Amino acid sequence: VSQRRRNDLELRRKNEFISTILENLPLALTVNTIDDGEILYVNPVFEQVYGWPRDRFENVDDGFLALFPDPHEREAARRRIVADVLGAASRPCKWDNVEITTAAGEEHTARRVVLAGFAVGIVCSFIGTQIVGVIPYSQP
Repeated sequence: VSQRRRNDLELRRKNEFISTILENLPLALTVNTIDDGEILYVNPVFEQVYGWPRDRFENVDDGFLALFPDPHEREAARRRIVADVLGAASRPCKWDNVEITTAAGEEHTARRVVLAGFAVGIVCSFIGTQIVGVIPYSQP
């Protein structure tokens, strides 16, 4: 078997491994780019907890509109998150007890919201309904 074939198999194995983790993570997870806010990934737990299908979110603005339907709450959340992310550099941002609205219009408290991954040009949003543990972060 050629080296290229071995590399392709190893890459496929790693992609399947990462995909399995993301799809089964017990936290709601979204991933977006920093430069244009494009949503790259929404996991099944996010859909289950908040009732919004993956295809509802094309960019971060869609997320703010859905999760914070009140314009004043939405703007306050946006200001807080943007300020924290801009000041974070390479450390994760964390907030506890964030009020979010589900697709059914129900108020929901996210026990912890963690944003991380700024050094690689993406933001990973972990939204926990329970505090499951510490999400490790290290700069690549």
